[in-house]
Amino acid sequence: MTRLRLRKLGRDLWATRSRVAMMTIAIAVSVLTVTAFLSARAIIGREITRNYRATHPASATLHVPGGVDQATLAAVRAQPGVLGATARSTLQARIRVGDGPWRTLVLFAGAPADPRRIATVDVETGSWPPAEGSLFLERTALGFLGVSTGQRVTVEAPGGAPAPMTVAGSVHDGGVAPAGQEQTAYGYATTTALAPWGGTRSWTNCASSWATTPRPPPVPRSSTAPRSASPFG
Repeated sequence: MTRLRLRKLGRDLWATRSRVAMMTIAIAVSVLTVTAFLSARAIIGREITRNYRATHPASATLHVPGGVDQATLAAVRAQPGVLGATARSTLQARIRVGDGPWRTLVLFAGAPADPRRIATVDVETGSWPPAEGSLFLERTALGFLGVSTGQRVTVEAPGGAPAPMTVAGSVHDGGVAPAGQEQTAYGYATTTALAPWGGTRSWTNCASSWATTPRPPPVPRSSTAPRSASPFG
């Protein structure tokens, strides 16, 4: 490049210095924004996975319309590789605070003696299990409903009349979405707490967890091995 061309390039840059400065700043901001987005995405993905695994999620949950009795539960626990199994119920109900609007409530119920080793929640306030006529709410549901621990709410379950219940505390459940996102509150109770609707209900969900068996290392295929040795032909 000749001296004349360098001089012309320098004069052009100086004449458009404001545009060059703005373009440089725009590129720098764009690079920083993309870097921050990718970093935040990696962090959120890692934390969501860690948060979910901390609940010890069930390997499988079976919905049995006819109910799960103790014999069925014992048979599941006796299966090879099964680490544990428990019976619970999920009720589609609704809840409201005072004279406010009704909100959708998903109520997870288990036996008072359930050790809660599968699909667990972290109790943040209060003491588990809740007393009769009480329930726990997922922590994001407190702000969604505008309620606090110790406050009375009205809950209506299918086939029953609305009944007052006390918010005994809050839990963190890494297996559900935030209440405001789904427009749904999540409640946690025991059969004792369900006394207003007839007490014990039949368990309809069987959640089980089993140990995973590591896959054997792949066997190298010999050039003389027949094609039929592969299960896929």
